[in-house]
Amino acid sequence: MRMVSQNAGLRARRFFSVLLVVSAVLAAAPVFAAGRSEQRERTGPIGVYASVAPQAYIVGRIGGNHVTVGVLIGPGQDAHTYDPTPREVERLANAEILFTTGLEYEARIVDTLRRSQSGLEIVDLTAGIELRELEAHYHDPTVPHSHDNEPGDPHIWLGPAEVRVQAQTIRDALSRARPELAGEFSRRYDAFIAEVDALEAEIAELLAPKRGTTILVYHPAFGYFTDHFGIEQLAIEAGGREPSPRLLNVTIEKALAAGVDVIFTQPEYDDVASRAVARAIGARTVEITDLDRDWPALMRRIAEAIAHGR
Repeated sequence: MRMVSQNAGLRARRFFSVLLVVSAVLAAAPVFAAGRSEQRERTGPIGVYASVAPQAYIVGRIGGNHVTVGVLIGPGQDAHTYDPTPREVERLANAEILFTTGLEYEARIVDTLRRSQSGLEIVDLTAGIELRELEAHYHDPTVPHSHDNEPGDPHIWLGPAEVRVQAQTIRDALSRARPELAGEFSRRYDAFIAEVDALEAEIAELLAPKRGTTILVYHPAFGYFTDHFGIEQLAIEAGGREPSPRLLNVTIEKALAAGVDVIFTQPEYDDVASRAVARAIGARTVEITDLDRDWPALMRRIAEAIAHGR
């Protein structure tokens, strides 16, 4: 099983192991900072890291050849269990900007990075975005769960409106790093926004007949997309866990009542429960990752799957 429950002890051990790695690498922070100061004086490419690949695409569209972009989480990786390697932490400490999005793993390294003197600017891409709440049926009432301090849905790269806000944040951060290139970053930002507008109109036309329908997903990653285009997302997993038999039966009943005909599975998660539901309701399964680096292709892929069930 690729998606498993994490008990408190395992989470604590993972946190402290990551903390030790980050702290050890950042013990040399003054050296990193000095090296980066010299690099900035040369006006070379801006070293950037993005939490996920789709946001790296946006950074690349706005930064062009003035940025080098690394990605922490790629397709096939699970942000709930990801731990950076020492090499990744060292590369991160030597970058100029880290764009975060509120994913679970970020909390394990961001606080330490903020306290360091590495010179890394940490930019929160959720700034200016009203985070949607996780679906009520995302939680199994039979599983202990608290909503206290629970963040909103972090999958902000799947909504056109939210992507526009992120693009502006990225443009501004790159302009701070290279003020002499602010004009070019603004022009590239404008061109990207025009592409977002065109893509949004294209998808809205394709999905117009599907407004008001429901899709079933294993992991509730597609809420910003479905909200934007008038579709409901129904999730199978419960609070990041495999659903109990009781909740699985409830989900099947809801899916049948809603006339669900397509179920999204993701390579990052086990698909046993999804396929069981698909058999029970006679729906098709479509595998889609929400972490594809080609953001326009990702958005079209989601739209095509909803529109045509393939």
